[in-house]
Amino acid sequence: MRIGLAVAVVFVLGCSGMMGYGEEISKTSISSGAPFTASVVTIADQPHQLWLNYDLTSAGDFEVDGSLEAKVGGKSIGQWTLQHRPGQPPIVGETSEFSLNTYQLGDRNSGTVWMTELPAQPAGTTVEITGTWTAAPNTQVSILELIVTD
Repeated sequence: MRIGLAVAVVFVLGCSGMMGYGEEISKTSISSGAPFTASVVTIADQPHQLWLNYDLTSAGDFEVDGSLEAKVGGKSIGQWTLQHRPGQPPIVGETSEFSLNTYQLGDRNSGTVWMTELPAQPAGTTVEITGTWTAAPNTQVSILELIVTD
């Protein structure tokens, strides 16, 4: 009985406000080819994680490319290149590929993938994240979102 109760408590407490990858502190919807800006206030003096949530339809392999930059007070704290393809890390130079709820059904691909982390900033720091992500002509975007977690 104790084990069942412990599992229930962990499930209820562990899932509150979380999507399996930390506490979500920002989510920004992105339109293919349009510049975007996300403002994030850090909640701890530690790196925050950047995730890509997507739902794409493509006649062949899907492709989403673009830029990503994080600034504090107008000064760059990180720049990355997005090259999201099936079966590979979405950020150029990253070696980790971690995904959640990722699936492919016919020509539709959906999931949430870890991109990279924002360098640690003092708690309460405002970080501006900008970029432009563009899907290839054969890729139709239903959902394209930048998610920041603690």
